[in-house]
Amino acid sequence: MRFLLPSLLLAGSTPPAPPPAQAGPSAAAIRAVDCMLITASIAGTSTDQKTKSVMEISTAFYAGQAFAYDPSIDLKTVAVQEAKRLTPQRLQALSADCGAEMIKRGPEMKAAGLAVAALGEASAGK
Repeated sequence: MRFLLPSLLLAGSTPPAPPPAQAGPSAAAIRAVDCMLITASIAGTSTDQKTKSVMEISTAFYAGQAFAYDPSIDLKTVAVQEAKRLTPQRLQALSADCGAEMIKRGPEMKAAGLAVAALGEASAGK
């Protein structure tokens, strides 16, 4: 009995086991990488300067999403793995999905940029 109390006290002082390591990037991070690949591809092949610029911004947006979803993501490795998995059917589905997100987010990003620019103009005029 006299050894039981110290054993119980010591048992409570051991640190908890660390959480198991994540097996890989989250589904959300992978989707962002897939969208990044699609927009980068369009940016790289487009001859229209406006389309090229929009796709370059979209590529940066999706890369940022991938890092936000998984800060430790090995972007190069995941991008290569995902590029190998992109079938024509998957490309078509992802293009529609990623395009719909950019249609939604584009105006939000533009509005934010304009609001910040207006602040700069207002403070410059003082």
